[in-house]
Amino acid sequence: MCAGLPDAAHDRGALAVLVGAYDDWTGALFEWGVAAVMAPGMAESYNGQQGDLWDPHKDMALAALGTLVAVVVQTVRRTPRYAAILAPWWARSG
Repeated sequence: MCAGLPDAAHDRGALAVLVGAYDDWTGALFEWGVAAVMAPGMAESYNGQQGDLWDPHKDMALAALGTLVAVVVQTVRRTPRYAAILAPWWARSG
């Protein structure tokens, strides 16, 4: 646990990361299902992998990383200790 954050904040952050990863995971499973049913040439053009076997894995990793970054930014913005320090910067950035 991080000091200074209530348990509910941890739960919301974990839930956000899991939902973000799950959302991309279901899309990858759908693409896999289409690829399993279609002819190889059609499946390749549908998935848009451009010959990269690891494309779905990269997509899932980047989705999880992006969600994690968003959770960290929101946690910092909502934690009073950090919000007071960063308030002038947040006001300038819009």
